[in-house]
Amino acid sequence: MAYCPECGAEFRVGIRRCPECLVDLVEELVDPSLYDSQEENLVLIKAAQNSDEAKKIKELLEKNGILCVVEKPNQVKAPTSTGMMHVLVNQKDGLRSQELIKSHLG
Repeated sequence: MAYCPECGAEFRVGIRRCPECLVDLVEELVDPSLYDSQEENLVLIKAAQNSDEAKKIKELLEKNGILCVVEKPNQVKAPTSTGMMHVLVNQKDGLRSQELIKSHLG
């Protein structure tokens, strides 16, 4: 099965993008309890220009043992360009995440 990282919808094998959110599907959803069950602990680490950039950042961070969340910004609270995605990490991983992104992705 595949899942949309944005809305959590489940899709059958062979589907690669969520038709509603227009993002690539993932094989598994991250358990929110891994983030101490408190959204307040999540901090914005990068405003990616599109889902491809966000995916690269997510892969880099998770490869280095840092869990992250990729989401569409709340347009009411923080208006952004179409397609922009926010990459969030646990506050304790913020500095290390920034260093990894800077050294590997510029």
